[in-house]
Amino acid sequence: IFSGTSSSSFNPFKSISDFLPILQSERSQFLAMSTMMFLFIYVFTTVRDTKDSLVVSNCGAESIPFLKLYGVMPCAVLFIVTYSKLSNVLGREALFYVSLVPFFVFYVMFAYVLYPNRDAIHFLPKGVGGGAGDAAAAAAAPGPL
Repeated sequence: IFSGTSSSSFNPFKSISDFLPILQSERSQFLAMSTMMFLFIYVFTTVRDTKDSLVVSNCGAESIPFLKLYGVMPCAVLFIVTYSKLSNVLGREALFYVSLVPFFVFYVMFAYVLYPNRDAIHFLPKGVGGGAGDAAAAAAAPGPL
C-alpha cells in the first residue's frame, strides 16, 4: 500500500487545501487574517477575564450588573451609533483603523496614566487602605481612635 520509493514529497499546503479551498494567491492574506483573528480573540478573552477578576476582588460580585447596565450598555450604544455614522463617511480600511484608535488610546492611558496613579484615583473611605501612610497618619492624629 505504501511505497517508500515515492518520488513525490509531502506538501502540507496540499493537505490543507483538501479541507480549505484557499487559492495559492490568497494564502498570505488568509494567514494574516487568521493570525489577526486569533490575536483579537486572545486579547478579548484575556481582558474580559482580567476585568471580571478585578471587579469581583475590588467591588464585589454584586457590582457587575450595575456596571453592565450603567457602564457597558451606554458605551455599546454610543459605539454603535458612532460606528454607523462613520461607516457612511469612511471606507472599510479607514473605518477599521478609526474604530481601533479609541482602544489603543485607552490601553496607552491605562498603562502609563491610570494604573501608575491607581492609589490617587482609587477612592477609599478614611481610615481604610492598610498602607503605611494610614498608620503614620493615625499615629500622628490627636485624640482617641
